[in-house]
Amino acid sequence: ATEATDLSTWDLDLLTREIVHSDRLTEILGHPKGTKIDHAAMRAQVHPDDLVNIIEPAFELALRTSIYRYEARLIKANGQTIWIRTQGKIFFDQEGQPVKMIGTLRDITEEKLRQQELQESEAKFKLLADSLPQHIGTTDIETSVHICGQVCGTHQISQHVANCDRLDTVVNPFRSDHCRQSFCQVAQHLEAGRDRK
Repeated sequence: ATEATDLSTWDLDLLTREIVHSDRLTEILGHPKGTKIDHAAMRAQVHPDDLVNIIEPAFELALRTSIYRYEARLIKANGQTIWIRTQGKIFFDQEGQPVKMIGTLRDITEEKLRQQELQESEAKFKLLADSLPQHIGTTDIETSVHICGQVCGTHQISQHVANCDRLDTVVNPFRSDHCRQSFCQVAQHLEAGRDRK
């Protein structure tokens, strides 16, 4: 079932450091299917920065909570850097000493790339909005109005209140009257707040 969901599994003996893992984990690390990899070799493929800053702190936290989870970069056998998500649990003996860990590992590189693209897109839009002398308004299907740009900057909001009739070109064409009214109410509110300063 785990193979069908692209998950790999692992079982680590914390006393001997012997690890049992699924074939999918081997493939994620970039090795031929069926290759057996020991724990030291797996750690050697972790990005050095993430080993110190993410994985080791995650293990220390797991010793207190028993829950082990992190997202980090791995370097595959061919040199490609990927992102993985690990989730697991530590088991303790009767004396409270950690003896075993079991968990899953998944390749989340595509998910991380999509997140990065979205963040870059949002950053570019914000940079553009903040640099324009005009205000930018967006509306969703429910006609909620969102305003960004230099709304509270040096530009006169009253000018935009006066130009509310021109909103037909930028708002939801199906609800332009309602959007125009909403935008004007927001702009008037912002102008009133500025005048009170």
